[in-house]
Amino acid sequence: GQQPHPTLYGVDETQDAFDLALARWAIQDKIPLLAICRGNQVVNVALGGTLVQDMTEEIGRNHRHFVHDIELDADSALRDVVADDRITISCSHHQCIARLGDKLVAAAHAADGTIEAVTLAGHEGWYLGVQWHLEDFADTDPIQHGIFRAFVAAAQTAASI
Repeated sequence: GQQPHPTLYGVDETQDAFDLALARWAIQDKIPLLAICRGNQVVNVALGGTLVQDMTEEIGRNHRHFVHDIELDADSALRDVVADDRITISCSHHQCIARLGDKLVAAAHAADGTIEAVTLAGHEGWYLGVQWHLEDFADTDPIQHGIFRAFVAAAQTAASI
């Protein structure tokens, strides 16, 4: 619903409509969901949140091709998955969450304040939204691999119900 930023590229309105509908359906039906990068942004928008469309121009920072540490919020449900308070992530995003969507809760932040992970309050399924690409290090980083394992375990549990 925002006016497109001049640097916006590759918009596919049909894909966006499909992704937004799929996100709403998965959340409504309590389907386990791991939303990565754009997927995290889609869920945020589907729940009424907004995005910073160009981090460099709008807020003076950029997370493209950027490996950095993030800190998990003290009361973050992500701490149940990651037994640490700080992890290293690999980013390549130029957009980020501006205003959180309904029931989304920040779970981790970059040092510059960027929300890097969110959980969904009251979601009876399993939900985690991350702004980074955990697949970049999942084969060598047990923390990133552990997030995938937690998602797969939640999907297996849901499938057996």
